[in-house]
Amino acid sequence: MRIQLRTLLVLLLTCTVPAPAFATEPQSAAVTDGMSLIIDVREPGDYAAGHIPGTINIPRGVIELHIWPFVGLPEYPDLAAGLYLYRGRGSRSALAARSLQQLGLIRIVAADMRLADWVAAGYPLTEPDF
Repeated sequence: MRIQLRTLLVLLLTCTVPAPAFATEPQSAAVTDGMSLIIDVREPGDYAAGHIPGTINIPRGVIELHIWPFVGLPEYPDLAAGLYLYRGRGSRSALAARSLQQLGLIRIVAADMRLADWVAAGYPLTEPDF
């Protein structure tokens, strides 16, 4: 199933149930509506080797600690902040989404899209940081 960018944006803005995983068109990860964060949950070395432009890197293993500057302090978080998570391979985005839901965040989408899908479709990556 392929979801168009407009459909994905609606899903991002209305997701209040357990983090769904969507098989998306690669360009859907480039949602930059100013209200949603796109988070790469890979390790810093993987992120530095190339990532989707406009994303931030919060590794899955520390996302519970490092999400707060992006959604507000733990005392006053924006629990409805739109978060779109993607990974390189495996199920890291789903695990990260579950962790964020346990913190009370409610608008989370765990993309069923590997970074390789983005590259295979011919979309750009940032240049490696090294």
